[in-house]
Amino acid sequence: MFTSYKQKLKLVPKFEIILVRYFISATEKTLFYKNGWRGVVGLEVHAQINTASKLFSGAAVKFGASVNSCVSLFDAAIPGTLPVLNRECVEAGILTSLAL
Repeated sequence: MFTSYKQKLKLVPKFEIILVRYFISATEKTLFYKNGWRGVVGLEVHAQINTASKLFSGAAVKFGASVNSCVSLFDAAIPGTLPVLNRECVEAGILTSLAL
């Protein structure tokens, strides 16, 4: 049913060995319970990221700015415009998740 631990490590590059070791130890120990149930715990965090621009547009973010002054073409829903994900927000989210 399961391949051995050494066989799994041969298939994976060296930089992923730590992740594989965690995955193997986390799954093989928790797969078999008497009732067939397995506990899973998740964490959902709602946070405001401190960046200079919005998440999906290049428009600036300024606290206390006048109404409709920080609007880009995407924010105004101009046809043909597509969202561009802010890299700074993604990096801040990843760093926060790693810190937790």
